Amino acid sequence: MTTTSHDTDTRPQLSLAIRTPPASQLPQPDPDPRQRLEAWRESNPLRRLRRQYVGSQAALARSIGRSGNAAYRWEDGSRRPDRSSVFLLAQVFGVDPAALDELLDGWLARRPTGTPRPRRLC
Repeated sequence: MTTTSHDTDTRPQLSLAIRTPPASQLPQPDPDPRQRLEAWRESNPLRRLRRQYVGSQAALARSIGRSGNAAYRWEDGSRRPDRSSVFLLAQVFGVDPAALDELLDGWLARRPTGTPRPRRLC
């Protein structure tokens, strides 16, 4: 009886081990959309400037001759201030109108997905 040299198999061995990625690469749960929207609203530059320099939304609105509702909508993100309002707001806060306009544009661009875009009244 002859023995063959098939005892050593040269085929690659399949590994059935399941490899899990590190925890840092696992998908993270999406936070509640309402929390994302509220965090976005809190980051509004108008809200931060108003709290620092003026106080209430009503006081800010009165100082530029607009309604309190308008100030609320600007901070809420449902409306964007028109150019004349941006100019008046910049005067109240003591900042450059173009810089304030850019801040607002940047803030609006970071709006969470799935929420309506504000209307711009020019």
